[in-house]
Amino acid sequence: MGRGESGFGENENGSNGESSNSDILPSGISRTEYVRIMLQALHDLGYSRSGQMLADESGIQAEATQIAELRTMIHDGNWDKVIKVIEKQGITEVELQSALFSVRKQQYLELVEAGNVGSALKCLRGSIAKYAVTSSDLHDLSAILLYKVPRDLMAHLGLPDSCSSVTERRRVVVQEVQGCLPASSMLPERRLETLLCQAVEAQKQRSMYFNSLDRSIPLIEDYRSGPDQLPTCRLHAVQSHTDEAWFVTWSHDGSKVATTSRDCSVAIHNLEGKRLVQDCILRPRDAAISQCAWSASDRYIAAIGSSHEVALWDLAAPDRQRAKLMEYHGDTVTGIKWLRSSDEFVTCALDKRVLRWSDRCISDGLAPEEIWQSGCRLHDLAVTSDDSIAVATTEKEIVVLSLAGIIRHRCALRLGSISWRGIRRAWCAMRIRILRCLYSHATQLLP
Repeated sequence: MGRGESGFGENENGSNGESSNSDILPSGISRTEYVRIMLQALHDLGYSRSGQMLADESGIQAEATQIAELRTMIHDGNWDKVIKVIEKQGITEVELQSALFSVRKQQYLELVEAGNVGSALKCLRGSIAKYAVTSSDLHDLSAILLYKVPRDLMAHLGLPDSCSSVTERRRVVVQEVQGCLPASSMLPERRLETLLCQAVEAQKQRSMYFNSLDRSIPLIEDYRSGPDQLPTCRLHAVQSHTDEAWFVTWSHDGSKVATTSRDCSVAIHNLEGKRLVQDCILRPRDAAISQCAWSASDRYIAAIGSSHEVALWDLAAPDRQRAKLMEYHGDTVTGIKWLRSSDEFVTCALDKRVLRWSDRCISDGLAPEEIWQSGCRLHDLAVTSDDSIAVATTEKEIVVLSLAGIIRHRCALRLGSISWRGIRRAWCAMRIRILRCLYSHATQLLP
């Protein structure tokens, strides 16, 4: 069966799965595809008899008998038969290799879990070696022989716990094989549900006043929302500060919230139900606090304000309200962000410098590392997931840096305070030049 063939039964007019002019509904949707999706949905909902009646009346099957048998064979673990059916589908070499690799990999994993090491090695050296895309695939699979506990095996593969059973993993294989076959022959699972979810999502995107807390989105009518959907009812108010509150940030685990104020304090609150309960008030010195930030582990919280100092609190320490004051900037500190890979942070200031504070700076009081000296005062910074940083200067300029010190590039951008949405366009314009800088740096390191 070729790539373009549908592979399902003929309809009552004798036409095959490919749409003809009479098969197109006024909406432009193929009648045959419509019926096939309905048949699949009825089967998924457990209405098998209703589905059979629809199939008999329309003369259309959701899938060809061979494809339906392919699903059953995968769920039953008849791997050799599965291979033969896939090889007859007329798909490209790349798709065929990917599908066969998924099947043989699952066969190998089940043999390892069953303790049949001899057959597993035979499968690895014979079948899998032919279909593996890279040598690292073979290395990873061979390393699995060291794991005798299924949970450890799943952790090595990076599979979630929900896929730890053989049945669930065979279902994953069906999805992987399905991705290699044409949709005209093997319908994607729960296709009608997927289309409905897409329609609902499109309606939410078009709604100016959509509230994410509104879970009751109807299917029998279009979603409508107005200003009444906006949260206007105050659930709770906290009076922890005696002056203007300037900044608020949640901890990474969502259990605490920290606020800063002009009254020179940082207030920590615990979330209990829908209420915030004050935990403690942190006061470094008599200086207004403009910003604070949680460490990746939520153990530390650092604050900056109208002084040259960085105030740090260890919330796990017995004397957690005692601030560790670190003064290495020569002017007001304007930005602070923690790295996501460790309990380290970076700061920028009006003294035109960016400093990186390691964990030893926190524990042993070592001086931070200067990673950038700008020609003008710095006002804000942000940290990406790969620990590169972007800094905004007073000239409305973005400077992109790497903590490794390789990438240092500038791009003019009219932006006062940094947001990644704002610098995305600038980054796209810069990345080609940055890659050239990386290439130039790499060639200089070559002997």
